[in-house]
Amino acid sequence: AEALIQLHNIADLQKLAWKMKMEGGDLKLILPALKVAEAYDELLRDHAGVKNILNAQIAKMCSDLEAWVNGGRDESFRDYQIIDGKVAYKKGVAYDSKISLGYVTLWAYFSEVESKRIPDATLEEHLGLRINCGQFSYAEIPKRYELILGVTGTLVPEMP
Repeated sequence: AEALIQLHNIADLQKLAWKMKMEGGDLKLILPALKVAEAYDELLRDHAGVKNILNAQIAKMCSDLEAWVNGGRDESFRDYQIIDGKVAYKKGVAYDSKISLGYVTLWAYFSEVESKRIPDATLEEHLGLRINCGQFSYAEIPKRYELILGVTGTLVPEMP
């Protein structure tokens, strides 16, 4: 599961990162520039207890921007369509706007706003930090038990 943390100073940092990208500067300089921005200082001051998480997410955001800019046409995050004013990624044979591929999806929204294919208001809905709240592997669960007596739906019933 993923939580979207939306704060004005996070949005300011994301807009600053996009602005720097649009100005054509070195993408590797975006993260250091964000770290000296007033919005960054305010964010860390107001949320000092989760400073490490915020730092990691901002670094990931910048890394995903670099990947989005430098990635090839065959990257999976490039395979999307605009459906009902939202970025929709392919899922099976259909496209789903509920799928997010991390911050590369955010950068796709910025790009589509620049191209005037989606409205600014839609971008505003997607600004924020996407914090992964946990995940686990179903394959690892059985390793935690000494004995498993049966799992529902896995056995074929015997015929008389």
